[in-house]
Amino acid sequence: MTVEALLIHMADKTSADLYYMEAARKLAVDGQSVVHQSSLENGFGGRGRYVFIGDMGTQETTRDETMDMERPLAFSTPRELRLPILRIIHTQNAENRNIVTKTLPLVGKIAAGQPLLHPDSLSDPLCVEASALKNGKGEFYLLRVYGDSMTGDGIQDGDLIVAKHQSDANDGELVVALLDDGATVKRLARKEGKVSLLSSNPTHSPIDVPEGAALQIQGIVVGIAR
Repeated sequence: MTVEALLIHMADKTSADLYYMEAARKLAVDGQSVVHQSSLENGFGGRGRYVFIGDMGTQETTRDETMDMERPLAFSTPRELRLPILRIIHTQNAENRNIVTKTLPLVGKIAAGQPLLHPDSLSDPLCVEASALKNGKGEFYLLRVYGDSMTGDGIQDGDLIVAKHQSDANDGELVVALLDDGATVKRLARKEGKVSLLSSNPTHSPIDVPEGAALQIQGIVVGIAR
């Protein structure tokens, strides 16, 4: 039992450290290589310490030099827009622990990169924790994400995202967008009548929606299911 306790302690400590390292990377701006510990909620010991995250400003991003320099390469996700994590819970466990859940269908795969959407259904829908769905009103569904263009929003390759079905979205919202050549998950950006779909990973270029193109909003992303 002592050996098991030590292993669990070390695994939990490592998990926490990696969480705060990722949090520090998200808070870094303008090539910043260190983040003050007080900027984080907790972790890494007492106040006054710094978290070294590396020379992020040295990474080169391939781009067309003729592009408008004022056009953002990626959406910088502020803290208030970060997605909540919704737990996937077995029905029996939810009943035993009095956890409010919502059963959602997995309707397909979607790209966090180049547009893609194709059928991929599960034999049974998944139950997810409903606390982050606010009043729970509306039609929600799950999508499996492939690609790394939305890592700034905490969406990793292979993650399940929770989307609320609606046909419109506000500027800056994370949307499931259907284009002529497929579907993708991106941040919606409107400026001076032009529409772009922005990643939150600066290594991915924006998708500029041509004037007159058939862009359909299939929903907004409200959480990550794990």
